[in-house]
Amino acid sequence: MTDELEDGSAASTGSDADQGDTGEYSVGYGRPPLHTRFKPGESGNPRGRPKGQQNAKTIVKKVLDEPVTVREGEKIRKMSKLEALVQANVLKAMKGDHRASAFVIRLLAGTKQLAEADVDTASADLAPDDEAIINEWRRRNETPTE
Repeated sequence: MTDELEDGSAASTGSDADQGDTGEYSVGYGRPPLHTRFKPGESGNPRGRPKGQQNAKTIVKKVLDEPVTVREGEKIRKMSKLEALVQANVLKAMKGDHRASAFVIRLLAGTKQLAEADVDTASADLAPDDEAIINEWRRRNETPTE
């Protein structure tokens, strides 16, 4: 099927099957030249992603799951690197490290283990300045809801 244009040339309105017997083929938007089209069974990315290639999430998970030997007093214990990291930060937080405390609290909040009911500042006798600091910290460290 062809429609005649103002300049007398023919514009294609049909499919490639309609053009097959006449030998005409209109090249344009969405209609690349026949010689540059992919042949049947041929991909635009023949080599593709190499097998065994891992993304960043998989690599981080693999590294954090690796076992490590930790000494706890007299006992030697094996645990994952992630568990050792969390334990180290909890110990630092207990000794008064404020960054470690913030890390542990964000971790608890991120894993939904720290609910609003667990942190009851309303019943505590806090100075207005302390309450303002806590509210500002909550505002900055709020995790977005999904």
